[in-house]
Amino acid sequence: MITIPCHLSCCAAVALMGGCLCLGTAAMAADENPANVAPNPSFELDAVRLGGWLPLGVETTNGPSRVFITNSIHLDGQRALGVRPGPQGVVAGRSWVAGYNGGEEDTRTSGTNGIRGARTIALRLDPDVRSVSGSIWIHGPGAARFVVSLVWTGRRDRRPAEVLGVDKTSHVSGEQDGWRRYDLEATRPIHSHQVQLWVEGSS
Repeated sequence: MITIPCHLSCCAAVALMGGCLCLGTAAMAADENPANVAPNPSFELDAVRLGGWLPLGVETTNGPSRVFITNSIHLDGQRALGVRPGPQGVVAGRSWVAGYNGGEEDTRTSGTNGIRGARTIALRLDPDVRSVSGSIWIHGPGAARFVVSLVWTGRRDRRPAEVLGVDKTSHVSGEQDGWRRYDLEATRPIHSHQVQLWVEGSS
């Protein structure tokens, strides 16, 4: 197994993000630099669907977005991804799910407490990918707690992609100027063909 460190920054409370996600292959040389495959890593690209990031939870369709790009605070570059949790209580709207053959689909749904974080789109994995690793910087209220996850999905019965495994961490591995760093690396589960990076917060 090869695991490769990289950096992905994020900030919250509003919570904000930006950065990098790397893949490890069986054939990669020890001195070979891995490519950053995180979508819109520094959020300089203000694109449709935030350039490859989506809200986690139920998003209302009649109000301002709670996941947005901002230049008000950042660690690297000039922008970050902001996440404003909520609203509280029962929320009706839409949620995003990874499709069976790739892509993302929004479905009408309802749930409690609205948006709780953000995630990358589902990234397709080549057959030789054995592991995924990354690190995330988060800036948020001192009382807030964050969980970073790699969510692995596979195909079954031609429906939205099925979750085959989840690797999580809430351990803070470093701090800098009010930002907290979270590191996560994991081995790819058998039969998985996509991976998502999730960032969730709670106070």
